[in-house]
Amino acid sequence: MDVNTEKKNVGSSDQRPKQTARRPIANFFVRELQKIVGEVHPDVTFAGRACYVRLDELIRAKIQFVSCGTAEEYPALGVTILNRQAGEVDQITLRFGDILGSHADPTANAPFAWEYEGVAEWYGFQPSQEDYQAMSGALEGYLEIFQEQTPSAAPQWQQTM
Repeated sequence: MDVNTEKKNVGSSDQRPKQTARRPIANFFVRELQKIVGEVHPDVTFAGRACYVRLDELIRAKIQFVSCGTAEEYPALGVTILNRQAGEVDQITLRFGDILGSHADPTANAPFAWEYEGVAEWYGFQPSQEDYQAMSGALEGYLEIFQEQTPSAAPQWQQTM
């Protein structure tokens, strides 16, 4: 359990920390993945900074923020498609800059999340609801390739004579 410590004066020579409970702070990466993935896949499973989505009986997708060369900067989602029996099937890096552009300022850096002095956050902007929808849409477009296709009840075409 996380605790804050607070000094309690018990005389001039005896100062012992008093422990008080605090609510755990949700991990930034988990919260952001939930916003991107959770709407479409409410049964998402989180493990550390990654999440896993079930696409069919054997296929899973592992999704996580990834660095692209600069330490502690995360400008993309790394997506790995896994087959439970055969291992890795495919992987892709979905860069936020490709999905969202430079976010209205052509001289700005592409959007990225970062860690600095123990704090993780978006650098230079806060994604809007439309941004989260765009990220979710790009991710879902890729995941659909690997999802089991269910045949529709009505035929897509009919032969006529």
